[in-house]
Amino acid sequence: MEISASSAHDIVTEISSILGQNVNLMDAAGTIIASTDPTRVGTFHGGAAAIIAEELPELVVHVDDEFPGARRGLNLPVRVDGVTQGVIGVTGSYDDVITFGHVLQKMTEILVRENRDKQARDVQVRIRERFLAEWILEGTPLTEAFLERGQRLGIDAGRRYWVAAGQVEGVDGGRHPVDQRVIDRANRLVRDRLESMPGGVFARTPNRLICLFPAEAVSVDDVAEFLRGADHELGRSVGVRLVSGVGDETGDVRRGFLQADKALQVAARRRERLLRYGEIALELILDEIAPEAREAFLARVFRGVPTDQVAAWAHVLEVYYAREGSIQEAAADLFMHKNTLGARLDRLHALTGLNPRSRSDGVLFQLATQLLRR
Repeated sequence: MEISASSAHDIVTEISSILGQNVNLMDAAGTIIASTDPTRVGTFHGGAAAIIAEELPELVVHVDDEFPGARRGLNLPVRVDGVTQGVIGVTGSYDDVITFGHVLQKMTEILVRENRDKQARDVQVRIRERFLAEWILEGTPLTEAFLERGQRLGIDAGRRYWVAAGQVEGVDGGRHPVDQRVIDRANRLVRDRLESMPGGVFARTPNRLICLFPAEAVSVDDVAEFLRGADHELGRSVGVRLVSGVGDETGDVRRGFLQADKALQVAARRRERLLRYGEIALELILDEIAPEAREAFLARVFRGVPTDQVAAWAHVLEVYYAREGSIQEAAADLFMHKNTLGARLDRLHALTGLNPRSRSDGVLFQLATQLLRR
């Protein structure tokens, strides 16, 4: 009987809870693989061995040890698809157990069949996940053999796709981490929506969900609409929000995923719901700046500002530039009087020698706040 010890234990526990009797499950060799009496697990049951060897329809053990290792009770073969997989036994007097003996047999056969089918599905899922990992994350070359593997799984690895990467807010270990069960629900919702689309492919990593949209059938606007719809549905039914990034159309899904993941990271930093790779030009440049150059640039821009005050100044500047240099609007966002904000900007000018109100110096301050945000 190809069944795990935990699954076998679940079966006998479920049956025993219904019947109120001790139950044993034996494999094709007559070994007890699960029992409500833990001391019997792993021991030999001669009655079960006799049923299998002689193809008996049932076997009643009238007294303990009438067969080696067997106790009084009823034993019945477990047959799945016409093949005897093992034996189910229930301990007790014949009169007590015969009335539900064949119900017991059918229940066990159903549970064993369901377990076998689940194991087969689990194997298929693992095969599919391994293929997706090789294709999307590892960039395995698209050889004829690899493409054929995909076809057998219902995946066309040779077409062009839009690749999107998504993340449930909080899954990156933020201040409000998300429970794994919530993440699983979110993954299932997005997967079910995507796989209802012809040619849509869903994959995931521990902290990313990955959506592939066939480019010949779906526009980038359709992709954005799908992701916004998924975000709305997650908020409504699961209580979490989705942050997404979308790569360029490509036949190289690993490249598309890397682009989408980069756009996702920028969207999370900007606190936006969705960004395309083509919308993050500044961040791409900033990511190429070496740490040493970054620190030197920040020291130059914020010279004269005490180190422990830099973050506070950066917040003021970020709000100021987000309001396109409007003192009144930025002051309202910062909950201060416009004259107070004006005085602070003048103070920063005096400390650094750079005027945050001027266009040229303002560009330096904006780049500095971007680097600090990273």
